[in-house]
Amino acid sequence: MRKAPWAHRNYTPQNALAIFVRQAYDKSMTKRVLVIADMCTVGQCSLSVALPILSACGVEACPLPIALLSTHSVGFEGYSRNSMVDEAKSTLKSLIRTNMCFDAVFSMYLGGVREVRLAQEASSLLRENEQKIVDPTMGDNGELYPGLGGITDKGSKWQGVRIVDPAMGDSGELYPGLGGTLIEETATLVAGADVVTPNLTEACLLARVAYRERCDEAFLLQLSRALTEELGAKRAVITGVSFEEGRMGAYAFDGREGRYFAHRAEARVCHGAGDVFSSVLTGKLLTGAEFFDGVREAEAFTYAAILATLDDPAHFYGLHFEKCLGLLTK
Repeated sequence: MRKAPWAHRNYTPQNALAIFVRQAYDKSMTKRVLVIADMCTVGQCSLSVALPILSACGVEACPLPIALLSTHSVGFEGYSRNSMVDEAKSTLKSLIRTNMCFDAVFSMYLGGVREVRLAQEASSLLRENEQKIVDPTMGDNGELYPGLGGITDKGSKWQGVRIVDPAMGDSGELYPGLGGTLIEETATLVAGADVVTPNLTEACLLARVAYRERCDEAFLLQLSRALTEELGAKRAVITGVSFEEGRMGAYAFDGREGRYFAHRAEARVCHGAGDVFSSVLTGKLLTGAEFFDGVREAEAFTYAAILATLDDPAHFYGLHFEKCLGLLTK
């Protein structure tokens, strides 16, 4: 049975309403995720991908945009980029001040050191805020309440999870306009993440290992251990990898074992596939999927979106994932 607000161990007259709101929100069981990324007017990536996919998964997606771009930076000339870091900081402070409750923080393409530091600040402040007002109630009679599971940490005062898609490069190189200390800053963001989802390039950059276009399972396990044991993520998924002819997919590592989930490799380069994958994985984990099951479902959905895009050569800048959203609502 739920405690009344005044019976809560952290009760004060000042936070009674916050405790009541949190308990009512917990009872609804709808997960709420703060998504930190940029927004492109044209270009299916980051927030324009995450918001509809998370919503289709049954998750309340709350955007915190850190920049507005006319297009994304790959395949377009003369794109504009306007930073919104100051506005995002103001928004974040308001969220903390009003005791908003988030079950997860999901960061994607950030595009600069200031933006990465904002994502770090968001995770830190939300964790501290939750610890102030949350009764870490997750079960009774020796069991979790219905609907809880997946990657919930039974011993944590903060029930939220942090998922980091460290989007910053591909094909062995950083994306245009990125550099400086971005890799080092991103590595600090990875530390303590519940799940990190780099592509092969990003995994190599973070692990400080030379990029290989062709790799084997031993190399992917090495990278996964670097991301978890050295950088401090709890679980890692390396996307866009292949160690068997004609197959492409994702290598997932839960801190103990690694598993490979693959589909038939297509000749076409598909921008935005990593954003689709990490968004589906986030949605699945927040709605109770176990880690490897979530990876399997995210990989399958991403391939379905790739297939839906193959017959449209003019659509080079993303995936026609909209055609596949019904797969997430079943």
